[in-house]
Amino acid sequence: MDHTPAPGNSRIRLLEIEPDLARFLTSEERDEARGVSVPVRILRRQDFEAEALLGDAGAFAAVIVDGVLMHRLAIGDQPALRLLGPGDILARSGEVRSALLARSSYHASGELRLAMLDDRVLLTARRFPRLIAGLHMRMGEQYERIAAQLVICQLPRVEDRVLAMMWLLAETWGRVTTSGTVLSMTLTHDALGELIGARRPTVTLALRGLADRGALLRQDGGWLLPEPMPGPSATAPRGAATAEASDTPRAAIAR
Repeated sequence: MDHTPAPGNSRIRLLEIEPDLARFLTSEERDEARGVSVPVRILRRQDFEAEALLGDAGAFAAVIVDGVLMHRLAIGDQPALRLLGPGDILARSGEVRSALLARSSYHASGELRLAMLDDRVLLTARRFPRLIAGLHMRMGEQYERIAAQLVICQLPRVEDRVLAMMWLLAETWGRVTTSGTVLSMTLTHDALGELIGARRPTVTLALRGLADRGALLRQDGGWLLPEPMPGPSATAPRGAATAEASDTPRAAIAR
């Protein structure tokens, strides 16, 4: 397994990449804590063991600096997927794992840069305990996104599930342009199916329907959502494709 340090810069200042972690510190504490640096590891298009990676670095967790981490799980033959991206925290999971899980694996999609949270962060937290509150807040935001993914998987129409999932990802990692919201993330139809609990052919039909009505367009290196984000009570428009109705919703697995 290649746990390559960042070339020419094996350490990075934590609060430079994630200033929100200091959201509960006073201005004086924030100024002092800005000097804390942590090791950086780079993984390139590879499977890896999260526990081994963090353990080898003496880290209790890692912050994703750049790239996308794919966490795949399965119960029996049913796969599910959650995505972690810039700003998310990869934490050690401990020894307890559900006996229901047939598989739990991690994959670096493209180049993945991780800032390793090691003993130096813990020593800093002894001086500035509210730094831990910032870490807990970030983890809470991730759990909220997983909870939203669970709800998305219960939507009866796959077309609605695909669009809602794209908006969920765009809320976190998208950027607003004059043409709409751009999500610079490459996702295969198989990966989308694992995210929302649907089969690949049904996802393909749903993407075609969304493109036909101009709600979701594929671009080089990602996707464009031309319309405004739908409100919480929004429903699918009349006349939308219904070929996906035969695909029964299946809840995503989150941990």
